[in-house]
Amino acid sequence: MIDALKEILGEQPSLLKTRVRPGPKIKFTDIDIIALSLTADHLALNSENYLFAALNSDYKECFPNLLSRRQYHDRRKNLKKEIIYLQGIINRKMEKPRKSQDIYVIDSMPLKICKMARMFRSTICKDDSSLIPKESQCWAQDESYYGFKLNVVCTGEGVIKKFKVDDSTRHDIHYLDEIGDDFKGCRIVGDKGYISKGRKQELLDTYNIHLETPFRKNQKNPKPFIYGKVRKRIETLFSQLNIQFDIQRNFAKTTKGYLTRLYSKLCTITLLQYINKSKGKPIGQVQYALI
Repeated sequence: MIDALKEILGEQPSLLKTRVRPGPKIKFTDIDIIALSLTADHLALNSENYLFAALNSDYKECFPNLLSRRQYHDRRKNLKKEIIYLQGIINRKMEKPRKSQDIYVIDSMPLKICKMARMFRSTICKDDSSLIPKESQCWAQDESYYGFKLNVVCTGEGVIKKFKVDDSTRHDIHYLDEIGDDFKGCRIVGDKGYISKGRKQELLDTYNIHLETPFRKNQKNPKPFIYGKVRKRIETLFSQLNIQFDIQRNFAKTTKGYLTRLYSKLCTITLLQYINKSKGKPIGQVQYALI
């Protein structure tokens, strides 16, 4: 994993530099921290205690300069922006030349902070007033949950282009207002939650974005929806995040810690897609990318 990151960051040496800190010289660099985080995410090792127990017992010779779990925890939280930056670099390396009417897929998924039974006494992720977990309803899964919402726009191949962790009670359609400048002249495919005649016309007039959605049974003059197979790609992406990366399991206590873990998982799946593409494999087979 570290070799892949250094290859990707060959033209971006600033991220490889360890920040100057007081005290003894640090041998475990920031890029080593990120590589270890991405590797743990690929192996679905969400518990830092379990991760470091395994490193200190089975892989001690492989990490002669391994830092403590406490240092790893604190330093990784401070690398949140660098992880987002890295995800963007990998994304751009897989980017194809923009064509008119490129197709992208938009959807949202719930991010559960804790079980509903603990909702009223939980203090998890309530330290940031700008983003507080709330009770909401996931209509796709027909269940209530307590937490946030992840809005995602991906390509037809399933590569994440834009994402945002948002208030779970905010309607999905409002995210379209924030991404217009990034997808001018493109075609965006959504589910029935994005149906809005006024918003569809507004996107077309302002950004030349064609919003495609399936029709409701009570709609007048419904048009055939031909993008069903394209839309399934984001559902596969969400399934991978839920099953392989265990994105709904939360060990963090603060919003900063939670977001850092989440961004690390999104960066990991993008990196595995990049590795698959460089090897000529189907990019969606992220489970076997390092084999």
